[in-house]
Amino acid sequence: MKKLLLASLLTGAFFAPGAQGALNKFKVYNGNVAISTDGFGSQSGSGIISASVPDGATVKAAYLYTASYIKNVAVVLTLNGTPVTYGDGIIQHNEIIVMNTSNSGELGTSRADVTYIVKPIIDVGTGGVYNFNLVEFFNHDWIDGHALVVVYEH
Repeated sequence: MKKLLLASLLTGAFFAPGAQGALNKFKVYNGNVAISTDGFGSQSGSGIISASVPDGATVKAAYLYTASYIKNVAVVLTLNGTPVTYGDGIIQHNEIIVMNTSNSGELGTSRADVTYIVKPIIDVGTGGVYNFNLVEFFNHDWIDGHALVVVYEH
């Protein structure tokens, strides 16, 4: 039975149809740049998301990504006590991307530019790990998690 299951899984993996779609560049950064990434997910709706940046670095941009189980879920949250604003245009800095799925409805991913929150804290710091308090105000059951991406120059 185990051999049959393993053979079935391997066959499915090798003969699975390829994914369709193109990758589009969101931003291009030049110079001595690097990124810090961190994720957060919780049933409680609040916690810490962090960025690790060396001493002397300057933040070029910071983005907060949020994944949800339904499209157009109202993502209302604060990062370090400051409200985060998500937009609705695919070509905007703050956007919502919707993916249709056959079983569970529609998955959504939102991106917000949070440079105005992250930059003033990191740019004057001494390097290391910077913790940011994240608080969701409602729809905890529909929000799957968050990712903080900080682009910095050093």
